Amino acid sequence: MKFKFKTLYFLMVIVIIGYSQTPVWENYVDSKPITSLADEGNNLWVGTTGGLIKLDKSSGEKTLYNKGINGFPDNYINTITIDSVGNKWIGTKNGGVGKFDGTKWISYNTTNSALPNNNVTSIKIDKNGAIWFSTLGGGIAKYTGTDWTIFNTSNSPLPNNNIVSLVIDNGENSIWVAPVDAGFYIYYGRYGWTHYNVNNLTYNNDIKFLANGLKREIWMGTFGYITWFDAANTNNSGTFQCPLYTGISTVAVDTLNNKWVGTKGLGLAFFDGTNWLTYNSSNSGLPGNNITAIVIDKNGIKWIGTYDGGLVKYDGTNWEKYSTSSSELPPNRISALTFDKQGEKWIGTWGGG
Repeated sequence: MKFKFKTLYFLMVIVIIGYSQTPVWENYVDSKPITSLADEGNNLWVGTTGGLIKLDKSSGEKTLYNKGINGFPDNYINTITIDSVGNKWIGTKNGGVGKFDGTKWISYNTTNSALPNNNVTSIKIDKNGAIWFSTLGGGIAKYTGTDWTIFNTSNSPLPNNNIVSLVIDNGENSIWVAPVDAGFYIYYGRYGWTHYNVNNLTYNNDIKFLANGLKREIWMGTFGYITWFDAANTNNSGTFQCPLYTGISTVAVDTLNNKWVGTKGLGLAFFDGTNWLTYNSSNSGLPGNNITAIVIDKNGIKWIGTYDGGLVKYDGTNWEKYSTSSSELPPNRISALTFDKQGEKWIGTWGGG
């Protein structure tokens, strides 16, 4: 089976099939940096700072959606989510939310809906099909398709309306929310809210991201620490100080429950629950120390994106690098990474040329 790469310049995507030693690169050209990726069967949806692109994986045909189309909200795409019936939901930096049913776009913003702010940072869908939006400046919103419910400083315990991250524990449909510099809050519906400070654990209450882990674990990162809570019983939790004391950018958990921690500027850390190992561009094959993405494939291979050194594949022993100097990878700034259902790896970059 051949080893294939497909790339888009500026917006760059790589598809990797198999594990042959002779990569084949196929290049696609576009003009804007990538911000987000969402896979949908034969189509890949690509968010950029200049609109949304639908890429047909089979033919390579691209369809661009932008502000020139009626109902499209804004060209700067922050996030993409696809619901159970195939509607595409995009959150934008300045124009609120767009919904695409495959035929027409509908926009939701502060003027034509109850959306509390037009800078939408995340979109999640709960097990009942309700859409949840976090915003920078307006708190969070729930939309059922007919009704809006808004949660902000005026009607909830949220201390500020600048929401960095939102995730859902689908076990009990609880909503986990991280406002700026305020720990995190859990909304249990009719049972109300619970607030957790983490500065007693991490000496820092400014959570940079929330992420779903194995089973019902919720992971979060602050400066120099990673913390997890069991959504089934929040008395079960753990906090670990990363030996690379800097900002935590991402965490990936493998099938053995080992943690792979990406940092801003100091490289990669591995934690098995007892011991830490650290990797950087001086002591390993890691090509850059600013980690932007970590994804672990079905074979346990770690795929690591960096902002300054391109992409690297690590199998636990060997490092295989892909950069502008060692491959046809055009820019070294990896901004997004996702796997599709066929196991192909799609990597987006920020900048090109």
